[in-house]
Amino acid sequence: MSLSVLEFKKIAVTAARGADSKKAGEIHLLDLRKSPNASSDFVLVMSGNSRVHLMALQDVVEETLDKGGLDPVHRDGRNSAQWRVLDYGGLIVHIFHENARGFYSMERLWEDAVKVRWQTAVRPKAKAKTKHK
Repeated sequence: MSLSVLEFKKIAVTAARGADSKKAGEIHLLDLRKSPNASSDFVLVMSGNSRVHLMALQDVVEETLDKGGLDPVHRDGRNSAQWRVLDYGGLIVHIFHENARGFYSMERLWEDAVKVRWQTAVRPKAKAKTKHK
């Protein structure tokens, strides 16, 4: 299946929101299309606080993207307590233990990348109308 850049962006945003639902830390979605030597169009980086949390984050990303018919081309680190990676071609997902993330500082590799806003816009609740007598 060949996907456009806009489709990969939508998929990346969906993956970020899925990770957020499982309390991933420091979720950064980066657009690498204008970055030299980038291996994908988008990269999603997040943190977990334990081996179990890393596993839950990987599972939610895979389940979320599987619903859209997308399987990783490659995955690595399933048994690691420090790092996992999922490669979807146009999107690479890095899931780090929070201690390892600081050590590797992946975002530093793509300082020129554009940060993609993935959070759902929060709209203020409309005020209830009151009846006038």
